[in-house]
Formats: sequence, structure tokens, C-alpha cells
Amino acid sequence: RGGAQLLSPRSDARRAFCTGPPSLMARSLRLVAVLSCQVCWGNVAAVQDWIAWSGDVELGPPDAASGWRPLKHAESFASDEWEVEGMANGYRQHHPEATHYTLGGGSVVVEVWQPFPDTAADGVVAASFRGALFSLYRHRLDEVQVKLVNSDWDTVGSAVLCRADAPCPNVILLGDAQVPGRVAAGSLMAIDGHLGNFSHDFGWRLEDDTHRVAHFQYNMEGHWRALPLTLDLRLLGFNRTTLRELGEELPPPHGRRASWTWRDFTSLVCKVAAKHGKGTGLLSDSITINDDFQQLMFMAQSRGVQLLERRSCGLKRKEFHEVVELLGRMVREQCVAPEFWGNASAEINDKDDESLQDAAFGVPSTHDAILRGGVPGFFFSSGVDAAASFGKCDISLVRRTGPACDVLVSATGAAATESACARRAVKVGGNTFALGKDTCQVLRCKGSPRYVDSVVQVYSTFCSELAYADMPGGNTFLGGAGLAMPTYADCQTCWRDDVGRHADFSVPGRCSATDKDSESVRVREGWRILLEMVNRTRPWILQLNSLRAAMTPPAA
Repeated sequence: RGGAQLLSPRSDARRAFCTGPPSLMARSLRLVAVLSCQVCWGNVAAVQDWIAWSGDVELGPPDAASGWRPLKHAESFASDEWEVEGMANGYRQHHPEATHYTLGGGSVVVEVWQPFPDTAADGVVAASFRGALFSLYRHRLDEVQVKLVNSDWDTVGSAVLCRADAPCPNVILLGDAQVPGRVAAGSLMAIDGHLGNFSHDFGWRLEDDTHRVAHFQYNMEGHWRALPLTLDLRLLGFNRTTLRELGEELPPPHGRRASWTWRDFTSLVCKVAAKHGKGTGLLSDSITINDDFQQLMFMAQSRGVQLLERRSCGLKRKEFHEVVELLGRMVREQCVAPEFWGNASAEINDKDDESLQDAAFGVPSTHDAILRGGVPGFFFSSGVDAAASFGKCDISLVRRTGPACDVLVSATGAAATESACARRAVKVGGNTFALGKDTCQVLRCKGSPRYVDSVVQVYSTFCSELAYADMPGGNTFLGGAGLAMPTYADCQTCWRDDVGRHADFSVPGRCSATDKDSESVRVREGWRILLEMVNRTRPWILQLNSLRAAMTPPAA
């Protein structure tokens, strides 16, 4: 084992020993083979890992010298059995310049496209794919070469696929609003046959595990075309103290307001801004650059209006004009920050997009503002941010009472910042954290925190002024993205029946036996990837939905 670990992950000798034919291992000492077994297969991450590429230029495996960088919140990623403690891997790190990643060196190529940004801030989607694909293929790296492409939304939605010399990946992740165009172009495979086989083999319908809206997103022309992977929601939070000081009844379900419409919401947002300053009425934790348009469509859809309707343009409807008027008032009167995609602090607004994403990821921009006492009004959130639920406590009251909290964990230095301490508190189950000079203590208190040590500030869920309200119109759904398998339009059944195809497809007779075998492998591996990603007993689907910040493009 010691000798094997002295070899670099890219060493030809090490690769040959671990992935070479049995005869090569047989010529090695049996003792070395036994001791190295864990290194080769039980611990493939130590032997062969992802390689980052920029076009045709190889950037290298996961290490600082190759330019790989840790992903934010990587410590919150789920652990898998193949990981080696203290060793960098292509799951928890990313390469900022990578256009794609490859794994393994076999003759069977498996290709996946994902459109989410692979940045330090929002790389959790790409990282989850790398983790899932490694778990799926780590014992077959001498047979398979896996390619994960960092694509973009335009490409996954409109690029030519599976035609002539065009690429034909096994799986693509695309937005729900992009699925109809792909179906119309005949480039998405109907997966009914696979779902039927799954139901027969395992005794339940996989499609029943999806959310209720998925049928309308991904079932088209009577066939399932994709399975949901990401789900975008919006929640509406507000500051209770602010509204009470304004003499306003709290929105439902907390108060007794007789009316709660988007017009009521707009009036309250502007009332808060009139008292607390321009741009303070409404914040958003989304870092998506088209957040203003998403909000416009979100408000319109809650009124039953679509931008494009069957026989007309939704822009002509009276309800759409009313929505534009309300959003226009919030922007015109500066009730909402002009950027609308985070708190309006100069130090963030002056940064480029990726720096802004880095600043906002994980603990969203609303949370940064909360820690500074800067959310006096309403805020939109893509989920209940547990870290943002810690409110700033009155330090004079905290210091005046005796201790009644248990210390769970302490930190110093870089781990003692407000954001880092909040994340740590969430991770270990604390409800309070206390900051000193370069120190942080995470606590579990039975009531309002009582802490007498020398601290600068205390934050606690008991001191939070924030609550979540019903959304006007009752709509919280924004859309999402689903996993689909592209197909050849002129040869949809160029694969064997035993793989599982829908009964109403007929073999067009234009495929050779070799083509059928090749396509059978492509389809089979694509289905295996879909099952690995949507399997709720695996960590990927929960992880990428709970830790990501970027959202899918808004539906028209």
C-alpha cells in the first residue's frame, strides 16, 4: 500500500496496476495485490479521479497545482464510501476554467450535459453529478470513460443533438420550459418503457415519487420525456417588528388581514421603504441575473396569466398590465433595490457576476443583511434558510443574566465569522451562537440565550424577528429542471427491445447490428444515470436542491 500511494494519481504504473488485465496483477506479489486491493477498488478516489479540461487542453486532476479549488459548503456535501479523509477529490473541488471533466479511460463513452454554473459559489449541481457518476462507474473505469460537460441553458435547450455528426449525450439536464421545444424537434426519448420496466422489477411506479406538477412539466404527447431533478420555489419572508411598528396587521397566516393581494403587498413594501430608506422594502436571495423578470412572471402566473398563450399574447391581458404596474411602482419609487437580486451594499454590487455569486452562495444575501440588521421589510427566498433564522439579540440583556446554554462547539480564526458560525450552528443543531474577538461558540439554549462571557454579539433563533407569510395568490412554484435522454429522430428504435422501448415505436430498418448494439449501450447507461440521480435514498437530489443558489430560467 505504501509503495502504491507514492505514485501520483496520474501515474501510468499505478493506473496499469489498478486497471490493467488480471495477468498483470498475477505477476505482482500476491501480498502486494491483497494489500493494494482497497487502494484500487475500495478507494478508487486515491487512484483515478476526475480530470478537468478546457476545450482540448488538459488541466489536470484535483490538486492545487492543477488549479482546482474547494467548493463553498463542500463540508456540507454528503460523504460516500470511496472518499479518503484529508485527500482532495473531484467531488468537493472544481476547476474554475473547466469546460468539461473526464473520468476513466475505457472505450465506452458516457456523456452528461448540465447547464448550471460550475463556480465556487454554485458548483453544487456539477459536483453532485461528479459524485454520482464516480459512485456509479468507479469499478468500471477500465471499461468506461465518463464525460461531464459544463454546458449552459441555451445549449441544452436548443443545440442540435443526435443528428449526423452532432453530439448525442446519454443524458442532459434542461429546464422544464425547454422540454416542449426538444419534444417538437423529436430529440427527446420517451421513457415510458423504462418506467414500465422499473415498475415491473421493483413493484412501484417511479413517476409516483415525483411532485404533482411534474406530470405537466415532463409528460408530453402522452409520454414521459424527463424526470424532475431540481425544483424552484419562492417563499415570502418579512420582519414582524417593522410591520408592527408601522401599525400594520401581519400577513397571513400570522395576522388577521382581510385582504392579501399583490396590490396589498406592494403597498406594504413601499411603506417600509418610505420609513427605512430606498431599496429596503424588498430583498431577494436569488443570484440569478434575470431575477426581475422571474418576479414579473411569478406575479403574473399567480394571476393565471402566461406570457404566451394558445391563441394570444398574455401581454395584452388586463391582469398582466396590473402586474407590470405594481412591479413598476416598486422599482420607480425605489421600494425595492434596483439590482433586485440581493442586498444593495456597494461592496457586493461593484463585483463581477462570479464574485457576487461567491458572496451570496449558501448563506444568501438576505442573511448577510440580517446579520447586519438590514432586513426591515420583506424578502423572497428560494427556501427556508436555516442560517438566516438567527436573529441579533440585545447584548445588554444577554450579559445581564446567568448562563443557561450548553456549548456544542467552538471555533477561532476564519471559522469564527458570522456566516461561518451560522452555518456551523445549523450543521450541529445549535439554536444560538456567540461571537467574541476572533472566536465563536455554538450553543444550544432552552430559551432566550443567557450568556455572561466576554462576547461581541449573540445571535439566536429566539431573537429572530423574521417569519414567513402566505404568498399573494398562493403560488410558490417557479419551475425546475429535469433529466432527459436525447434520441435520434430518424432512428428512434435503433436499440434492442430488451432494453425497454415503448410498444408503439416500430423499427425503421435503417440501423446496422453494430449501430443497434452501440445505441443499446448508450440508452442503458443513460437510464442508469437517471436512476442514480433521482434515487431519494442517495444524497444527490436533496443535496443539489438544498445547497444551490442559481435557479432555472423562468417559464414563459
